[in-house]
Amino acid sequence: MSYKLYTEPIYLVVPEKHWLTNTILKDLKVLQDEKFIISGLHRITYFPSLLRSLFQKNGFEPKTVIESDFGGMIVNLVAQGLGISILPLSYKFSNAIGVRFIALDETISLFMNWRKNDPNRIAERVVKLAKKMTNPT
Repeated sequence: MSYKLYTEPIYLVVPEKHWLTNTILKDLKVLQDEKFIISGLHRITYFPSLLRSLFQKNGFEPKTVIESDFGGMIVNLVAQGLGISILPLSYKFSNAIGVRFIALDETISLFMNWRKNDPNRIAERVVKLAKKMTNPT
């Protein structure tokens, strides 16, 4: 089972002293020679699929130097100057030092997933609470 919690924009994450000074980036093609630190594009899960689609739409394959699914670690690696990345807006609120977030014209949805007919009553209560918080009416 699945429930959509919310949708948020995604951002390009670059080291603080990166050459790109835009606050909004419409054409990712200018980044085709950059080194990327991103989730493995060979995976079929939601975020890698979104990234694959984004790169295909912009007509290039990213030069992936590090693969990770851990956004906090990715932000720190970008801060160290090891590459750039693309992450959801929520990572901007980590107050990471040494990085800048550049808006992209894309969004990602966050879903809550659970097993149908799960005998664990806690799962049912968490789902009910999440639905109440995202749809208070």
